[in-house]
Amino acid sequence: MSQADADARYVNASGDTMSGSLTVPELRVAGSWTVGGPANAQIVRIGNNAAGSVQAGWSNSKTVAHNLNIAGNYIVIITPTSQATTPYYVTSKTANSFEVKAASGFAFDYLIVGRQ
Repeated sequence: MSQADADARYVNASGDTMSGSLTVPELRVAGSWTVGGPANAQIVRIGNNAAGSVQAGWSNSKTVAHNLNIAGNYIVIITPTSQATTPYYVTSKTANSFEVKAASGFAFDYLIVGRQ
């Protein structure tokens, strides 16, 4: 393969600049991963059911379907967007859903993070 062919197919560790979107089926990173720099930090966007919002109006428990098919080996981060007046916790994680328990329902955002 010539240098010109390699340059067209691969990204160099330094010196290359990419513009536009990059879509990869799976990305595994060992160590830290920096997106952007101090002057141009970027937000990593979640483009599937791994993140979402739930409205208030439920009580005792709320099942959230995510259809990620990731078994129970994940973490759910809950961020209340209305006042959570009672303690809450995540339970009943399955391949495609999880449940939030609280005596009084509240609105929240969630983020699912897979782990190995």
